[in-house]
Amino acid sequence: ALALEPGMEPAASLLKTLLSNQATAARRRGDIAAAAAAYRDAAACFPDDTALQLEQARALHALGDHHGALQAVMLALHAEDTALPARQLFVRLLGRLSPLPADPALLQEVERCFDCTALDLQQLNRPVMKILDAMPRFREMLSLAAGRDLDALGKGIEAGRYDDVLLNPIFRKALRKTLFCDAAFETLLRALRSLFLHGART
Repeated sequence: ALALEPGMEPAASLLKTLLSNQATAARRRGDIAAAAAAYRDAAACFPDDTALQLEQARALHALGDHHGALQAVMLALHAEDTALPARQLFVRLLGRLSPLPADPALLQEVERCFDCTALDLQQLNRPVMKILDAMPRFREMLSLAAGRDLDALGKGIEAGRYDDVLLNPIFRKALRKTLFCDAAFETLLRALRSLFLHGART
């Protein structure tokens, strides 16, 4: 393998071009696995090149490796030239993965998606429901609302038992910026509206 040393910019540029061309050629002939491998090699050699990370993520997504694609695309979320297409792919991948990885960095990126006006925020509904469903207190709230046990739900709210849900920034942003059509969730929201109107703390 060619070792890239400091000061070898021409060799590095040539290597990047060769690997990118290899990946592009493989993709054009329909060999997605070869394209993904070439982009993986290129991204490993040039980890700061977010365009390569995004292309690797796209190839892995096409190959069906959604976990690998998610890891790659998260490296391209904040560069100016790749931020929007990377975040669009990020949201699509979240919709395909179940369960979502229990990764604080991923949750932080989901929250940031709500501040991106160019995204279709309705696509975040499924990922948000997956995130909430992974929270035991949320599932407990759904159960109490479904059973119309508003007294227990209200007492839990007053005691702070459900603060990890009610104060969760993803939960709050999703309520403000998207419309949920899940029947069980809507039952919970009706219960919360009723309790808050009667004085439970927010």
